[in-house]
Amino acid sequence: MNEHMYTVKAFATLTGVTERTLHFYDRKGLMAPSSYNEHGHRLYSKDDISTMQKIITLKYLGFSLQEIADYLANHDSPQMRDTLQKQKAMLAKKREELDYVINTITRVEQIMQDEDLDSDLLLAIIHSIQREKEQEEWLSDRLSQSVIEHALLKHLSPQERLKFEREMLAIVNQLQHYCKLGVSRHPK
Repeated sequence: MNEHMYTVKAFATLTGVTERTLHFYDRKGLMAPSSYNEHGHRLYSKDDISTMQKIITLKYLGFSLQEIADYLANHDSPQMRDTLQKQKAMLAKKREELDYVINTITRVEQIMQDEDLDSDLLLAIIHSIQREKEQEEWLSDRLSQSVIEHALLKHLSPQERLKFEREMLAIVNQLQHYCKLGVSRHPK
């Protein structure tokens, strides 16, 4: 049986991955070539195409290389179905986290408007927004809901809240500017 074999370059082109990726997968034990030629160069078979398609698909679904290796070592349908459900839940959670980050950036952009901010102040604002959920959970064990809503400005409309946050930012930014100029709190 004289099966057609593909060089690394030909196999990479055929499967849409880079040669570097094939070398990496070989080193990691994820997908070794079917054989080697007399010069020690990697050779891939038609069966390797199917394996590579599985790897590409699982990577697309967000699986780690270790999870892909585990699947390739012992793949049965029930295990894969459970794994897909867990992966879907993990990706949904990641999407929720990414949406929260995008919303945080959008909110910071709206608050900043045309204000020229020091990068440390900008990062402090982002950190504060990032921790709002944790702050609300912590406060909910200690204070009434109406107090929490006032403390976190949730009693305001989105426009009123944005106006208040912009005003506070302008004040903090001005104070920071005065500190950099060396203006003391108490005139002498």
